[in-house]
Amino acid sequence: AEFPEDMYNVALTASSDETIIALDGTIKSPVKATRVVLTLTIINKADPNDTASKEITVSVPAAADEDIMYLSELGWESATHGQFDAPSKTVQKDRPYNSGNNGDNTLITLLVNGSDKSFEKGVGTCGSSQIVYDISDRGYTHFSTYVGVDRSMKNADINAGTSVVDNIKILLDGKVMWETASPINPTMEAAFVEFDIPEDAK
Repeated sequence: AEFPEDMYNVALTASSDETIIALDGTIKSPVKATRVVLTLTIINKADPNDTASKEITVSVPAAADEDIMYLSELGWESATHGQFDAPSKTVQKDRPYNSGNNGDNTLITLLVNGSDKSFEKGVGTCGSSQIVYDISDRGYTHFSTYVGVDRSMKNADINAGTSVVDNIKILLDGKVMWETASPINPTMEAAFVEFDIPEDAK
């Protein structure tokens, strides 16, 4: 149906994800393409009590690559891993920790929605690791990532603990923005994490 502008107002009254499509109509491109359900309310100008609502689903494309900075491209201030008996090994960019240190050209692979998903970008490390980035004055507004144990470890003995990570935390200026609720292993689904970054974040 058509609603003449001189007779009706159309308002956006609900969004299933206001971080992507806000109620004022502002659209923020997500890192991955997604769908957002919107509720539109049509209001009769002559009688504000005469309204009708309709839900629509819109597809929002992912942000262009030039709008995204990957951690493996940003470069860290410091990066340590917990394999203290192997000082020659390093935290890996765009490779799993073990296979990257062994010289294998394999991608980071996590369990996502029940299937193995490989990532061209990412950081690979092991337990007791700490990686620090400086994002001062870079203008970043949003952070998102998948967190999990690489599937290359799926055949390791979980009971022996060699493929289990007890805890992972993501901090922003000393504040814990996200952490695992319990130990994770390569047979478990990767977690998708995202949050907004304040203007003065460091």
